[in-house]
Amino acid sequence: AAAVVGGWLSLSDGARVVALRSRAIGEVLAGGGGMLAVQAPADDVASWLQDVEGVGIAAVNGPRSVVLSGTREGLEACVEVWSARGVWVKWVPVDYASHSEQVEEVRGRILADLAPLSPLSGGVPMLSTMTGEWVGDEGGGLGAGYWVENLRRPVRFADATRRLTAEGFGAFVEVSAHPVLVMGIEETIDAARTDGGPEDAAPVVAVGTLRRG
Repeated sequence: AAAVVGGWLSLSDGARVVALRSRAIGEVLAGGGGMLAVQAPADDVASWLQDVEGVGIAAVNGPRSVVLSGTREGLEACVEVWSARGVWVKWVPVDYASHSEQVEEVRGRILADLAPLSPLSGGVPMLSTMTGEWVGDEGGGLGAGYWVENLRRPVRFADATRRLTAEGFGAFVEVSAHPVLVMGIEETIDAARTDGGPEDAAPVVAVGTLRRG
């Protein structure tokens, strides 16, 4: 959505990315894995995962907001062991493992499906949560290869939040059917200030657009 609104992809190309990636996931990856939200520092989670096969970090959304992705068996082992330690964990309601090695199964298909994309020059700056860089700064466009890696690599949402805050952005709006990232944004901002950021910095506001119920 951001790529379309920002003028980096046409509406038809944006729809192509969403529809064809989703189809590949549904036809190939669905039923083969899962995802799990964990409230713990990413470094701690990475250390714990050394003893778990088939599971990796899919996203770091805040200082204590991590999402895992991988095999159902591996994730169930995480739930059993970590819950016993008092770690908060919650299943993400999906049956596939995006941002994991399982995405390699659909790499070729997605590259072929999205080959017709014609990325645009963009009218609104866009920071990639995959690279942590401004789109255009990392030396590549938003062609098929980007959207495969976007599905394969971990989401660096916390890094993107820190980058934007450091560059003076002070208002974050989560555009979604239900806010799930606002807390991660707020925690990332608070942690940055605690770790040496200016205490007298202008306040940063993070809000959601809609809330179910």
